[in-house]
Amino acid sequence: MENYFRNKSVASLAMKWKYHLIVIAVVAAALSFAASYLITPKFKSFAVFYPTNIMPLSDESETEQILEIIKSQDIRNDIFAAFDLFKHYGIDSASEKAYSTINNIFENNVTFSKTENEAIMITVYDKDPQIASDMVDSIIVFCNRKILNMQKEKSREYLTVTHDLLTRKWSQMDSLVKRQNEIRKEYGILDYRIQVEQYTKAMLEGRNSGDSKQMLDYIKDYGEEFRVNDSLLWMYSKKFGELQSNYDNNVRDVEKYITYTHIITYPYPADVKSSPKRSIITIFGVLGALLMSLIIIALIESKKEKK
Repeated sequence: MENYFRNKSVASLAMKWKYHLIVIAVVAAALSFAASYLITPKFKSFAVFYPTNIMPLSDESETEQILEIIKSQDIRNDIFAAFDLFKHYGIDSASEKAYSTINNIFENNVTFSKTENEAIMITVYDKDPQIASDMVDSIIVFCNRKILNMQKEKSREYLTVTHDLLTRKWSQMDSLVKRQNEIRKEYGILDYRIQVEQYTKAMLEGRNSGDSKQMLDYIKDYGEEFRVNDSLLWMYSKKFGELQSNYDNNVRDVEKYITYTHIITYPYPADVKSSPKRSIITIFGVLGALLMSLIIIALIESKKEKK
């Protein structure tokens, strides 16, 4: 047959069998067009958004991070449940390969991609245009919820740690305050530096020398402890304030509700199907039929020449 094609051009072969080929083309076109109606039409819905408020987790960009999250099995499972996709796709949920089957169908109908401007596009194809639109919208909602829960979980961990540190620091401060009050009450020490100056001066001037000497003895025995405790209290108070600020921030993070997607294009139910493209199916059907016909014709002609 190869030798035959060398000796005979396709054009000459087609001209010789042109009426047959025309009939074949017409029949193939009719059959292909009719067959296209057997294919369930699908409608396309999509959304485009930019990530925002994303907590950095690695060296990846915010877009890459949210792509990893939005592709997670958790979000898929939420979509499976929300739209009862086992029933919608006609899958027996009790079958052995039900889960892998629904994942394969989902991957064929749902795509996540990054645009050239670092935005994210979600595209969903479905036989029901409203479901396609609702699925896009729900994926965004579930993605926001997952990221929020992830950040809240981390904030709760920080909240527990900060609360423990606050409790420990408050206990340390409380012990110091109690000891300082004991020293003030028992020995009258109120301000180490000022009292040393005042009572020393009083002794030198001969005023209340007995009381001054007693006070200076107290200061000698307990003054350093009082001064150190006072310094520690100042440092602990400062640290306590910082911890309290962190604690309040963590409480805010646990209680907050924010979104992580800045939507540029919202999904909507399509009013025109995306597939199948009947004209394309018909064209390929005709081309395929003509190609097969030419091959068969070439075989017939080559056998004729051999005879």
